[in-house]
Amino acid sequence: MKILIFTQYFWPESFHINEVALELKAKGHEIVVITGKPNYPDGKFFSGYTAWGIDKEFWRGIPVHRLPLLARGRKSSLKLLFNYCSFIISSLLFAPWLVRKAKFDVIFVYGLSPIFQVIPASFLGWLKGVPVALWVQDLWPQSAEATGHIKSPFFLKLLEKFVRFAYAHTDL
Repeated sequence: MKILIFTQYFWPESFHINEVALELKAKGHEIVVITGKPNYPDGKFFSGYTAWGIDKEFWRGIPVHRLPLLARGRKSSLKLLFNYCSFIISSLLFAPWLVRKAKFDVIFVYGLSPIFQVIPASFLGWLKGVPVALWVQDLWPQSAEATGHIKSPFFLKLLEKFVRFAYAHTDL
């Protein structure tokens, strides 16, 4: 099976999706990753990475496409919002072009914050005619409220509507 892993966070950042990708590869699946430039948890880019440009590298034999995004910074809700939005916009603009000739059996979204990274993945799934599976790691809007980033009941309700939209556009 050919699997496109879609996640804002990937190696050298330390997340479970790294082990999942390796395990899927070890089981004989062909894996391709679309991700952002590593800047978690310190909020600044890892050595050798910058905000701009599209990078392609290989990690343990897995092709990794890195999209431009703004670093999350530290202790700033506004910078974090810009970080989330920049990954979504980059994904919508560049991901379809990056994998234009590739065929996949499934798009697997590692659903950490922001949950809205599933929207460009769902768009890509629609373009390619393949199912999109979302592995939810952070419950939204609950996680946005619990971290204190969003306190307004109006915005929490609005976020809930967006989350329902996002879930409705996945297959699993």
